[in-house]
Amino acid sequence: MASNAFATTSPLSVPIFLKQGFSTVLEFRESPSKVVLGDAGSFQIEKLETSIAIKPLTPYATTNMLVYFKNEAMRLFILSAAEEAEPTLFRSFKKSVILIPLTAAAPAIKKNFKPQVIETGLSLIQVSADQKKDYVTVDFWVSSGSGKLIPDWELVRLKTGADTAKPSKIWSERREVQSGTRIKARAIFARPNIRMTSAQLVLPLVGKAKGLTLKVGGNL
Repeated sequence: MASNAFATTSPLSVPIFLKQGFSTVLEFRESPSKVVLGDAGSFQIEKLETSIAIKPLTPYATTNMLVYFKNEAMRLFILSAAEEAEPTLFRSFKKSVILIPLTAAAPAIKKNFKPQVIETGLSLIQVSADQKKDYVTVDFWVSSGSGKLIPDWELVRLKTGADTAKPSKIWSERREVQSGTRIKARAIFARPNIRMTSAQLVLPLVGKAKGLTLKVGGNL
């Protein structure tokens, strides 16, 4: 009977950030009966008593992971590995999982309730630099209000007038941005030889004539 109940519900996905050289341990209330990886070649999984240890095998990788139990509902995780990530070293999931019934009626919406509207574009998280300003790091959000966006990450640039700077490293939570969502990204520039006071971050989009821009000058 328990398996039938689980079949009509959808688990919330949990993001887990990893970094090569570090292990991440996820602890549960009972021992996992089965672990399924979307990309088994990029991550190493070790089952312990009531935990699993995850280790990325490549610097950059993203996949989904399904963890099944005998008496608990299945859990869904999104694994993201990157060199610039702050890895999740340990997380405990000993509390009951939250389930969303797929067939349940939608809750009534209050008249004064305004749903959050996501607009397509870039928004700045922070701009930082080391003491000598040899490296400038730009953390930002990439949002898609409607339709899937495919950023051309290889062509990200800092631009001031006709002068441009290419990042030495670029990282993002995912390679694409689904409709109505946003992802976090980071670009690191080594000794950018441009005037930072009026610099803009330019992110071209695959299949689009016009890319996205973000003013970053004046934030250092």
